Amino acid sequence: MSTKIKSPNDKGHGFVWTLIAVVVIIVAVIAYIIVSSNKKQEEAVQAEMEQVSMVVSTDADHITLSADKPQEDARVVDLYEDYSCPHCGDLAKATDDSMKQQIEAGTLIVNVHPLNFLDGGDYGHSTMSGVAAETIAEASEPVVYWNYRKMLFDKQRDIYSAWKMDDFADAAKKMGAANDVVDKIRGEELKDSYEKQAAANSDKLREAIGKVSSPQVIVDGVSLSLANDAGTDFADWPKKLVDGGYDDAIAEGGKATADAK
Repeated sequence: MSTKIKSPNDKGHGFVWTLIAVVVIIVAVIAYIIVSSNKKQEEAVQAEMEQVSMVVSTDADHITLSADKPQEDARVVDLYEDYSCPHCGDLAKATDDSMKQQIEAGTLIVNVHPLNFLDGGDYGHSTMSGVAAETIAEASEPVVYWNYRKMLFDKQRDIYSAWKMDDFADAAKKMGAANDVVDKIRGEELKDSYEKQAAANSDKLREAIGKVSSPQVIVDGVSLSLANDAGTDFADWPKKLVDGGYDDAIAEGGKATADAK
């Protein structure tokens, strides 16, 4: 009669497989917690986002913000801004609500000309911000674009020189940008075209006013005064423009330009 001798490793193998199963479960639970947390963060961010009723479209050198059916006599402005420019941020905080109101009312069409001259020729914050915003605009996502641009100015001091493209992509994802848009931002797909766009805008601005500085709001080749009457703060330029408050200055500026030619 023979006796079957069990391998001393049998119990050890069972323990190993049990341990592996436990580790897999733990990893799955952690992954679920992370995904759930990220989802909650995205939902919280999107719940705070402004809703907009406008059309966002892109052209060779600008992003156009307009109502779906703007009025025939809607005023058209060229807004030049650099995402690293503190004064651009201040202007946005002071007048974007009014600008949004006039756009949605169909009385104002805004051509946003992004600049990157504050990068000084480097691949810096101005360009990275612009690449991200342009990618969102090209996808025609008005709510995401409007809130993303707002975020870039609201958090300018915190993210300047701190964010990389992964950060810009993650922020877009939290705001609800489509996955392909997020991937394009992360992959810097519009970097080359954006740099050409920003350079073209600098040339156009220099031709219009003789220098490159921001912010600038230009109508019919005339740079509007953005200070209020007291010179202590920004004027509500969107409402003032629509109400005709700049008409004399635009007429005089146009005449001066014509005379100079």
